[in-house]
Amino acid sequence: AVLDSDAIAFLAPWRLSVFLVPLATGVILAWAINAAWSRWGDVLARREAWIMAATAVVLTVVVLAGARAIRDSFAARRADPIQGVYAYVKANRQPDDVYLVPTGMADFRLATGVPVVVTWKSHPYKDVEMLEWKTRVDAVSAFYGEPHCIRIGDLYHEYGATHVLFPGALPDPACPIIDIVYQDDAYTLVRVK
Repeated sequence: AVLDSDAIAFLAPWRLSVFLVPLATGVILAWAINAAWSRWGDVLARREAWIMAATAVVLTVVVLAGARAIRDSFAARRADPIQGVYAYVKANRQPDDVYLVPTGMADFRLATGVPVVVTWKSHPYKDVEMLEWKTRVDAVSAFYGEPHCIRIGDLYHEYGATHVLFPGALPDPACPIIDIVYQDDAYTLVRVK
């Protein structure tokens, strides 16, 4: 209901919550510790060494779990098949290139340094720009839902898409307006003629 609201998501961007959630958690924990100390202060004071040891163990476990999660995340990212596409695009990018990628590929633009037609993650905040962004998301989603050769030409003329990334094999290899520039087991990248 309220938490699924797009309006709230745009009014309260996640960047702000990265600051507010830890701050609020710290305030709540401080209140809880203060309340516990005022109620059971004598008992807690007698067990201070045990409490300190337990706190050290908990903090150590949390830090080690966080370090492992970060290591696993980097390992998964290095093993992701998209890395080959990223390397090719970074090595061969040109100033006027614009890439059409599935809207869920939010990291493509940052990993390669090339402009994309649209991604789901990078949305504007102005009302008019939001409408254009939604139109682009719908057009790109419709294209990837049913990719057709003619639609590639339309997206080239509408949004300047010079390259199109296909997960997997090329759906229409006989399309006369594209050239395959990169292909592996997971992705096919084409240039629009």
